[in-house]
Amino acid sequence: MLMSDRIECLVSVAEYRFPDVASPSQLHNAVYQGGFYQVSSSTACVFAEHSWLRSHSVRPVKAVACNSPYIEIGGRCLMVDSVTKGTWADMRGICQLLNGDLVKIDSLEIMSAIVEYIKNSDFPDSSFWVGANDEGNEGAWTWPDGTPVIMGFPLWDQCTSQQPDGDQNQNCAIMAAESCFFLHDVLCDSQYYGICEGQ
Repeated sequence: MLMSDRIECLVSVAEYRFPDVASPSQLHNAVYQGGFYQVSSSTACVFAEHSWLRSHSVRPVKAVACNSPYIEIGGRCLMVDSVTKGTWADMRGICQLLNGDLVKIDSLEIMSAIVEYIKNSDFPDSSFWVGANDEGNEGAWTWPDGTPVIMGFPLWDQCTSQQPDGDQNQNCAIMAAESCFFLHDVLCDSQYYGICEGQ
């Protein structure tokens, strides 16, 4: 992908994620001039590092009380497991043993809160299993509770690849560190950490 294509993709992501910003040209200038993005050889990412941009990103959420081992992240009780790696089924089993399930990312708010938590942790370069899969019906992505997964922006990577892109082989989803934690479909028997959501 050419640098100009990456910049345009970043602008598209920023326009979608921050629709209440005054004008697309302001976003383009901010992205193009730097300070809000990082471009590497493998990916193009939007980082809302500037307080002006961050203030437009998500609505505030209510804090909740969580039972151990869960902590409150984005108004939900989550456990980001950075110790145990396993397959999607392995990690789902661990979550279920802890009276939960793999996390359901059904809004930009929860995704942003999780990404912020991971970026500020000791494991910002790790990818994590989430609950989304299409094993039961190819192309029909659902969460463990059966609700459909939001497709495309703002959750799935559309800059470095058009996710999900694995056809019949890649039926489980991760928050992919290599693409700023946008969702990617991967082989379900791959080894990743998991994010559990308490019930």
